[in-house]
This record gives sequence, C-alpha cells and structure tokens, in this order.
Amino acid sequence: FLESENSDKVRVTVEDTVPPQVPEELILIAGRDRITLTWNKVRDDDLEGYKVWRRIKGKKNFVLLTPMSIEENIFNDFSADKGINYEYCVSACDRANNESEKSETVTGSLKGC
Repeated sequence: FLESENSDKVRVTVEDTVPPQVPEELILIAGRDRITLTWNKVRDDDLEGYKVWRRIKGKKNFVLLTPMSIEENIFNDFSADKGINYEYCVSACDRANNESEKSETVTGSLKGC
C-alpha cells in the first residue's frame, strides 16, 4: 500500500447563523398606568431573551423599548402616553446575536383613554 503524506491542518470554526423562532401569541393588556405585553416563550437552547418594539399606530418605524434583551416573556410599558394608540411587537435573540423576525403586532392604548 502507498500512503501520501499528512495534509496540512485545517481549522474549522462553527458559527451560529440561525435565529430563534418568532415569538407567538402576543397579547396586550391595557391598564390605566401601563400597557402589559405577554407572549409564549420561545424554546431555543441558546435563547438570550426578547426585544420589545413600539410605534405610534400609522407610523412606519418601530422604536426599540428594551435596549438590553429581557429574559421574561412579559413586559410592562410605563412610558405609554394617554390618548395615543400604539402598535407593539416582539423579537427573540440568541447568544450568537441572531435575532428573529418581529412577531405579529398588537394594538392598544392606556385604559380609559
């Protein structure tokens, strides 16, 4: 048998480029002093947390309300203003900085407004 010399060493780096699943079942609960959002937990082994997004209904761009991702699947928005109708959505992030698409939007305003 003839055998060749060993080949050069090769370094393989595995990179996670797959985002988590999109959060589902987003629910908005309007209160007098806050808007509470809740959604189903995303089942992902390397899930870091969630980002919550808001825009004034009819506007084009969402604004990120949580610069640091949150771990829980509930969020209280105490910064909502009375008389304004908002649209909210949520995205999921993993430890490799992959982010899911935004969830479906829910709409609401503070109770009594």
